[in-house]
Amino acid sequence: MASPLMALLPKDGKQHPELATLIGALNPLPTAKPGENPYQTGILSILEIPKTAAVGTGISKMLAKTKFYIGNDIPENVVKYAMTTQAAIFGDYPTSKDYAPCGVFIAVFAIIAMAHLYIWFRDRMKGHKFYLSFGLGMYGLLQVIGFALRLGWSKDVTRLNVGIASLVFNIASVLIVNIMNVILAHRIFTARHPETGSASWFNAIMNLIYLLVIGVLVMAIVAQVVPYLYYIDEKHYTMCKKVVRGASVLAMLIAFCGLPIIGLAYMFKPGALVFLGNKTSKHGGPVTTVSPTWIKSFGTFSYTSPPPRPIYRDQADGKGHAIRIMPVRTAEHPEAPSMTSNIMLILASSILLTAGTAMRCASTFIEEKAVPGEMNSIFKPVCLYLAFGLFEALANILYLVARVDLRFYIPDMAKKGTGPVDMEENLTDGKASPSHLEQAKSVSE
Repeated sequence: MASPLMALLPKDGKQHPELATLIGALNPLPTAKPGENPYQTGILSILEIPKTAAVGTGISKMLAKTKFYIGNDIPENVVKYAMTTQAAIFGDYPTSKDYAPCGVFIAVFAIIAMAHLYIWFRDRMKGHKFYLSFGLGMYGLLQVIGFALRLGWSKDVTRLNVGIASLVFNIASVLIVNIMNVILAHRIFTARHPETGSASWFNAIMNLIYLLVIGVLVMAIVAQVVPYLYYIDEKHYTMCKKVVRGASVLAMLIAFCGLPIIGLAYMFKPGALVFLGNKTSKHGGPVTTVSPTWIKSFGTFSYTSPPPRPIYRDQADGKGHAIRIMPVRTAEHPEAPSMTSNIMLILASSILLTAGTAMRCASTFIEEKAVPGEMNSIFKPVCLYLAFGLFEALANILYLVARVDLRFYIPDMAKKGTGPVDMEENLTDGKASPSHLEQAKSVSE
């Protein structure tokens, strides 16, 4: 049966802006009583929302129909009431109070993005290729866009498309920085266990983790956005919420993943992880590794150029493949950072990133409506600015100050047929340099 409030609406199919003034003057605004469906009673019943629609879905369609009836100037009391029917989100729906923190983090991540990209271009000019610096620069730009969109959304909460885009950029940027952290942890593992860290089966596992990130990203975006765009029934709305929870748990595990990778590396002695498919030296001796011993300074403002010619062949001993690893402190390379400092760096960044994703994950398991003053503290804007702003900014500052582009750099892949080794001192094959097992002992110190 049609709502009695439908009598307010003319049947000529045209907009009537004067209704905005009329509805805005209603005091109190007709609202649903406790226990009633707010979509079917009160002021929202004017919109004739399908009875099967779950409360909290279809806000985009509600907005479009409201604008069709009364124009773009929707009364503030109607907007506030409609928002109380929506699910609470991590960081809450932005208001004018979000102007300052959004502006601060736009500036912070713009500086971080420029710093990473400056390092990337400066390194490239010197022939030093570290693609993670470029990736971190792109991540910083995504954060700038995400906070800029949230700033725009805070000026008008009915700009739903801007809000959805803000959510998408936040989700994408968080996953990108987390996967960068996992890659750095993988390089520590390979430095201690080169025959395993470079094995095809181990790389396949790591690639599955990276592909999982794409799946998590798609899952999170689709399940988060669909309820805003369409009216869906309670069953499918529950499915969307479960998918969001699952994606949030996976995102948290990915953020934490760097720690167990490093733990696994030091749980076993070098050479103990011998499995089928591991890379081995064809002559039966220790595997041949190559690290960038030409990097003599790892300071915050240091830059280096690799040798002008290839320093090792694709097959360093003529039979086995040389495994490329990050700088390791040995007698031949005393300037390299200690592995302990590298581990502490990944430990700190992993804790910061995991804390942020854990906060958002916790919010997905709490079902509340966006009613001011009645929501759990996890939905407060300060939590979002801590998780996606402060914690991630601190992790990136650590990356910049510690110069991960030097600490975690591995030599470029040598071309086939480059001839004999040009600089034997960069190889660890049990001859001119320490064997892998001796080198690994220094890695653990």
